[in-house]
Amino acid sequence: MDSMSSFIFLRKTWIVALGKFSVIVLIGGILIAIIGDYLDLFEGSLGVAIAISLSIAMEFISWWALYYTIRCPTCGNNLSRFKNGNKMAIKHVYRALTEGTACRCCGWQPPADEIES
Repeated sequence: MDSMSSFIFLRKTWIVALGKFSVIVLIGGILIAIIGDYLDLFEGSLGVAIAISLSIAMEFISWWALYYTIRCPTCGNNLSRFKNGNKMAIKHVYRALTEGTACRCCGWQPPADEIES
């Protein structure tokens, strides 16, 4: 199976990319703010505030999408929750979706690749 089989099959790879990009925005934004302040282009605290705000917003959208948009294509069950409705821990969700764990309601799994070596 692919390393991100459920994400790829459900076309939700953007969630993982957005989570990673938020960290890059935070680090890059802080570096740009420091350089901009040193060169007197703009106030350093403003740049840091913008970088932190963007990073938090992107991380929140990634978290929200992970818990509310990933559903089983067969039965519509939320794949990031247990059968009783409680949310899974985020590491458990990522591991279950990358391994292609079956749906807890109907047993659906993403199709395995025919070309495996």
